[in-house]
Amino acid sequence: MYLKRKDIPTILLAVLAVAVVISPTVICGDEGSVSSADPSFTPTYYEAQVTPFTFPESKGTPILTELSKATSTVDISIYYMGSEEVIALLCDLEESENVDVRVLVSGNPLGVNTDNEMSMLKQLESVGGEVNIINYPGCDSSDKRYTYIHNKYAIIDDRTVVVTSENWTDANLGSKGNRGWGAVIESTGYATHMKGVFEGDYDVSNADVKTLDDVYPDIVASGDISYTIRDDYSSPTYSARVAPVTSPDNSKSALKYFMGSATSRIYVEQLDIDKNNSTLTGDSLIGIMSDKAGQGIDVKYILNGTYETSEDKDSKEHHALVQTLNGNTQIKAAIYEKTKAFPQIHNKGVIVDDKVWVGSVNWTDGSFYRNREAAAIIDSSEVTDYYAAYFNTDFDNYFNADYSKINAEEEHNLMYYLGAAAVAIVGIIAAAMKKSAKKAVRSATSSSSTKKSGSGSRPSSSKKSSSSKKRK
Repeated sequence: MYLKRKDIPTILLAVLAVAVVISPTVICGDEGSVSSADPSFTPTYYEAQVTPFTFPESKGTPILTELSKATSTVDISIYYMGSEEVIALLCDLEESENVDVRVLVSGNPLGVNTDNEMSMLKQLESVGGEVNIINYPGCDSSDKRYTYIHNKYAIIDDRTVVVTSENWTDANLGSKGNRGWGAVIESTGYATHMKGVFEGDYDVSNADVKTLDDVYPDIVASGDISYTIRDDYSSPTYSARVAPVTSPDNSKSALKYFMGSATSRIYVEQLDIDKNNSTLTGDSLIGIMSDKAGQGIDVKYILNGTYETSEDKDSKEHHALVQTLNGNTQIKAAIYEKTKAFPQIHNKGVIVDDKVWVGSVNWTDGSFYRNREAAAIIDSSEVTDYYAAYFNTDFDNYFNADYSKINAEEEHNLMYYLGAAAVAIVGIIAAAMKKSAKKAVRSATSSSSTKKSGSGSRPSSSKKSSSSKKRK
């Protein structure tokens, strides 16, 4: 039958909607690309001596080594510190070495029982240390400055900063730790900057901070705990420049600046990424990487793919993202499956040319905008190459060139052809409507001629007209 004029707009919109859903690339085209550094961030560099280290290879030894050198002060801000050795060493520093120790810990680490941690920290408090809890249990949500205090750093004698991607746990200070990076940064300028961040977060005049005694007045101190300063691990020290980065202050703009400045390589090893930062186009973090890879820059990406269970939603999304990157971009992406080497990729490390980013910032909007996080951009080819050697080993172990979306290239082609088909359908319908309109005009003309012929018209003509109406 003929298409009615009033149905034309509805049919066109429906078909176009299907075409857009099927193949946004065909209909909408590319959203654009980002090739330059984010102008909203300007790094402030401090001269430094940097000693890089990795987990699990180091077993956290540099943390204990640097803490043991303290002569006057130790200030620690950390998401979770369940390591008996670290807390035992802090107790010894406070009690025997007259070092003023202050610790700020998160009161709401996700999925973690903090009873043992709080008991050991009570032991530290019993020998003179100060322990404050931010986002303590019962803290009103309106008083919380951050969703989580997620950084992991220590400031020693207002001169040295230890910053890591890993929490200071028994596992990470042992042989069963996650993959992560850390750095010992000796720099008065950098330490002074981080001291200011610490003081602002630690102060109990903030409504989201209370002392350990106020939060847990009845908790029992753990009693005797012990530590050992190991000497079976060493790492070289290099001259460098270091720029501080913190969330929620500037981490997202800093990262976009950092990756946007790349001219030769971008290597990323990450625990997590959310959808807002993983779109393939525009100025998302993955979009920046894809743009750089398209310019011929060496871009490699390792994403954690193992969680508590294989059914974990994040694990499935991470696998899908890596498949998509390998199938639709020039990024070489690897997914980490649990091996004997370490339980999971917990790193948040980024290498750009001869600079490296070390710290606690995950690639999620929560980490960028709602948590307290700390990272450092280290400008040193030697330090960067140190981490790059470990990165490339991990990448070679976990990269599979055939691991693309089933098959990502084929699926991409299918989407293209389906989109093209949808566009063709629009053309066919338009042609059909044009033909239908012409027939309608001829029919109207024929009907008009019949009426003009009056009573002299033959009955057979009336029958043909009736038959014609049935075919409409």
